[in-house]
Amino acid sequence: MNEWILLGHIFFATIWFGGHVYIEGLFASAGRAGDNATMAITAAQVGKVSGRIFPITTVLTLVFGIWLILLDGSVWEFSDVFVSIGFFAVIVGMGIGIFYLTPKDKQVSAWLEERGPDDAELQGLISNIKMVNHVMTLLVVVALIAMVIKPGL
Repeated sequence: MNEWILLGHIFFATIWFGGHVYIEGLFASAGRAGDNATMAITAAQVGKVSGRIFPITTVLTLVFGIWLILLDGSVWEFSDVFVSIGFFAVIVGMGIGIFYLTPKDKQVSAWLEERGPDDAELQGLISNIKMVNHVMTLLVVVALIAMVIKPGL
């Protein structure tokens, strides 16, 4: 049974990680297009999709990780460094998602509709969201590295 729980943990963490890498690629591609409309439409689409996928994958990654520790506490413990890094990534990631990205993603969609893609404030907001997405991607990468290397074991 532990193998299935581990599979669940890895499966949802992979979607979480892959989603962030994909977003980086989407924004890079939109930037190469060189026009504000492509970037604004990409940002609006990323906001809609990520708001549906990341909350689920983040929570399920956490749930399966906790379940692994509870079932097999002799192997991994809540006090292990890599577990603490994972908790940190989930808590910070969820906080950024809930309190910053969700409202800003909604603002992008609203401003795009109201002001159009060439609005300077909209483009500034998108730049800020891209920077925060870089931080989120880095956070997930650090968590992934910690899960694989397991520092402290």
